[in-house]
Amino acid sequence: MSETRPEPTSVVFLDVDGVLLPERGSEQNQLRMKFNEQAMELIVKLAKAAFASIVLSSEWRLGDTLAQAKESMKQYGASEELLDLIVDRTPVDGAGRFRYKQSKLVKPENIPKIMRNGEINQYLADNSVGKYIIIDDITQELFSQDNRERLVRVDAAVGFTEENYQDALDKFEAQRVNLEPTNSAVSLTPPQS
Repeated sequence: MSETRPEPTSVVFLDVDGVLLPERGSEQNQLRMKFNEQAMELIVKLAKAAFASIVLSSEWRLGDTLAQAKESMKQYGASEELLDLIVDRTPVDGAGRFRYKQSKLVKPENIPKIMRNGEINQYLADNSVGKYIIIDDITQELFSQDNRERLVRVDAAVGFTEENYQDALDKFEAQRVNLEPTNSAVSLTPPQS
C-alpha cells in the first residue's frame, strides 16, 4: 500500500514589521500604530489569487501558540480575513540564536534577521510546500540564492504596496513546480512534455 502525501501547497512567508506595520517615526510612535489597511488588503488579495496559505516568519510568531500570535496581531488591527489565512509559523531555531548571542559577533537586534532564512528552510524541509514566496523588509543578502529569487523586498518605511503585490504574483507565476513526492519539500524541475 503506497503512502499518500498531501498535495503541496502554495505559501506566503510573511514578515509583519515593515510589511504590514510600516516603520515610521520613533519606537514610541510605532507602539501606537495599527496595521496598514491597504497592505493587509493586498496580502489577502495575493493569498487568494495564488491559492496560498500564509505562514508567519516574523518575530510576531514567537510565543506559545499560533493563536497567541494572531491575538497580538488582532490588537494592532489585523483583519479577520487576514488572520484566517494565517495557518502556521516557521520554527524558531533557539540553538542557533543562542550561538549568535554567545559569539557577540552579531548585534542582538540582527539575530532574528540572520536566522530567518534557516527557519524558512527548516519549514520547507518539514512540510509539503509547492510554490512559495517570502515577503520581508530585510536585505536579500541574508537569504540563500533559492530564497532570494522568491523574496519580495518591501520598503519598511512604506509597507507592502501595489508594486510589491505585482512582484509577488509574478514570482508565484514564474515558479514551475514538479509536484512529484520528494523528501525535499520543493522541486524546481519543470514538468516534461
